[in-house]
Amino acid sequence: MLKLFSFWLSIISLMIIIYNILGYDDNNVLLIKLNPVLNEVINMEPYSNWMVNVQENKLQATSYVVHFFTFLIYGLIIDSFIIRFKSKKQLKNRH
Repeated sequence: MLKLFSFWLSIISLMIIIYNILGYDDNNVLLIKLNPVLNEVINMEPYSNWMVNVQENKLQATSYVVHFFTFLIYGLIIDSFIIRFKSKKQLKNRH
């Protein structure tokens, strides 16, 4: 479990979310700019209302959920590539 990218990227995502909620990332650089999915979606009109409360200029909970799940999905994709690479390598070593 500790060797999986999905675990560590989820932990990093939670740390970024907590950092943002505590108010240390006023410009949302860590939360939005380092996440390509959120960076694109935040500017699309139908989705931006779900992500940002324009009147209070604050992020909504939806943006935190999307951030967490995109990091989790990135980790799962990286883990699947690693598992495939290791299984192919083991098959070559048997022959």
